[in-house]
Amino acid sequence: NAEYMGLLNDIKITKDKEYEEARNKLVQIIQECEQFQEKKQTQLRNERIPHLIKELNLAEQWDDVELKKSLEKAINDAQLEVDRLQRNLEYCKQKLGSIT
Repeated sequence: NAEYMGLLNDIKITKDKEYEEARNKLVQIIQECEQFQEKKQTQLRNERIPHLIKELNLAEQWDDVELKKSLEKAINDAQLEVDRLQRNLEYCKQKLGSIT
């Protein structure tokens, strides 16, 4: 009986260790996801959107209606992408909070 209990304890320790390793890997993946989302958001906010706005200003100066429409759409799409990334980031943080 003691031998059986020892075996059960060994199995429990192994399972606990496997669970902890899997949990740590999941935490790492979620943190990498957060970093990607933040990096992409920053790139859109600091580089892509300002660049598109500059181009839009030029299109307005040149009175190029088609280019202006295209750039307005690109700016809107980039802003929607920032919003989507923010939602993904919130989801990652929520999942990370539920795991840790």
